[in-house]
This record gives sequence, structure tokens and C-alpha cells, in this order.
Amino acid sequence: MPNQDPHIILKSFVGPASYLTGVAAAWINVKVAFVVYLLTPLFFIVPPPSRRVEEAVAESDPRPAL
Repeated sequence: MPNQDPHIILKSFVGPASYLTGVAAAWINVKVAFVVYLLTPLFFIVPPPSRRVEEAVAESDPRPAL
């Protein structure tokens, strides 16, 4: 399955973690909670970077790959 994201399980926790952060923020500041709730869908709407971009960044990065 070459089109499947290898980190999909880890990414699936972003939604619940983000909404829990929004709930916790609501106890401190309601406006911050609304910002968290508004930014959460962007994680799912914005497409991931293409492989060409990732490869170009990896080639220009002087640090060794892990």
C-alpha cells in the first residue's frame, strides 16, 4: 500500500488531543479555546507536503538523517 501514510495511527490522535486542549483552554480563556477549535480542522484540510518537497529539504539539511 504505497499511498498509505505510515504515521496514520499517530496522526489519528491529533483530533482528540486538540479538542481536549480546547476544553482545557476553555477553563482558562474562552477565546483561546475558540482559536484551538478553529485551527483543529486545518490539520485535516491542509494536504501534506509532497515527497519532492520533503526530498529537497532533506538534501539541503546538513544534519545526518536518523
